[in-house]
Amino acid sequence: GFQISSAWSPALCGVGIGLLQLFFMISFKKSLGISTGFTVIVAQACRVQFFKKLIPSLESFTYGIQNSLTLLFALAAIAGSFISTVSTNQFPLNEKYGANVWSSFFGGFLLLVGARCAGGCTSGQGISGVSHLLIGSLIATAAMFGGGIVFAIGYGLITNDWHFHDL
Repeated sequence: GFQISSAWSPALCGVGIGLLQLFFMISFKKSLGISTGFTVIVAQACRVQFFKKLIPSLESFTYGIQNSLTLLFALAAIAGSFISTVSTNQFPLNEKYGANVWSSFFGGFLLLVGARCAGGCTSGQGISGVSHLLIGSLIATAAMFGGGIVFAIGYGLITNDWHFHDL
């Protein structure tokens, strides 16, 4: 009943993210970002006195409307991904794609740790950093796209599969 035959339009999703970014910047003086949302989740442990003394740097992520909005955005992105997956009947977590739930969870955890160490995730650098015209974000985004292009060309040369059916 709820199945949609094709994937969501990347152009419409991009426009939606851009409008959401504009709304957040005008209304809340805050940029979109996912990795900070997970920091907010961990920071809730700072409400306990023991953890507050142990990790004082997370206390600023514990309270406030900015942190609540960041957490809401992260949860909405997860829910939107799930809805998109279910509605298009595309479940990439299976052996055909070489991924299972546990390896994907572990990989996501490593990406999250790397994102926090780098001061933001790839989407945050690309969406929020570029919208602020930050030089580091422009370089990082160009490097990410360049790396993707190099990988795609290398994959096509190695496998002679230019349509990427097996990905």
